[in-house]
Amino acid sequence: MAKDKKLFKRTFFGYGADGVYAYLKELNDKLARELHVKDAEIARLTAENARLTEQQNAQPPSPPTAQTDEERAPIIIDAIISNAQQEAERIITTARQTSLAKQKEIQEAVRHEKTKLRILQAEISGLQRMATNALEKFSGDLSNLIEE
Repeated sequence: MAKDKKLFKRTFFGYGADGVYAYLKELNDKLARELHVKDAEIARLTAENARLTEQQNAQPPSPPTAQTDEERAPIIIDAIISNAQQEAERIITTARQTSLAKQKEIQEAVRHEKTKLRILQAEISGLQRMATNALEKFSGDLSNLIEE
């Protein structure tokens, strides 16, 4: 843009005519070059627009897709049934997994309780033997006391 700010030689009464005409000619030439570039771009875009319009017009129009409610109903019902089946399968799978987990948990609890029961049974048997031995000893001691 520095070229656009051209200083003219001063004459006694203002700028010299030759300098002004030279500047205006240079400015005119520059604008003509820019106009030529813009005209080429406009021509290219106009050609592309025409090509695209022709291409669009060459394609057959798509058939109307508007369907009546009666025509859409079976499709919608099938989609709803399909979604319901998928949801039911998901629920069944989740229920099976939960059931298996609970079953394993219960089996583990039963094993644990059986172990505790065996321990208690062993303790009871031991206590019974101890009680029987104590009773036998007591009975023997009582018999010895009575005989004396």
